[in-house]
Amino acid sequence: MHNPNHDDEIAEINIVPLVDVVLVILIIFLVTATLIAQGAIPIDLPHAKTAVVKEDLKDIALTIKSDGTMFINEEKTGPKLITETLKNIKSNNPNIIIKICADKNTQFDFVVRAIDACRSAGIERYNIETLKDERI
Repeated sequence: MHNPNHDDEIAEINIVPLVDVVLVILIIFLVTATLIAQGAIPIDLPHAKTAVVKEDLKDIALTIKSDGTMFINEEKTGPKLITETLKNIKSNNPNIIIKICADKNTQFDFVVRAIDACRSAGIERYNIETLKDERI
């Protein structure tokens, strides 16, 4: 018999909390993917009318912050280690292209040093990254 003091068990699954959890996970994934795609080193690239947007995951990024701090693929490197690091990279991949990403407020001297380090390591193919801007 039915006991009126005993509550019936809920025999159905409430979907609303499940959907909430899935949406929160989706939002976290989208935010994380956006941060990863932008790179972890914040720099303000210069703008150029003739810039060509090219994404190649095989390229190595040599990033120069406005204070002259240099990074190779988000790993900080010193001016004395940069040529040796690039030589090691070239030995693993002789056809490598270096993407030089310099903050627009970086002194030109630091960019020249980066290009010189590439050439000293035997790397002749490099791109200087900019942002495309039709307003210029």
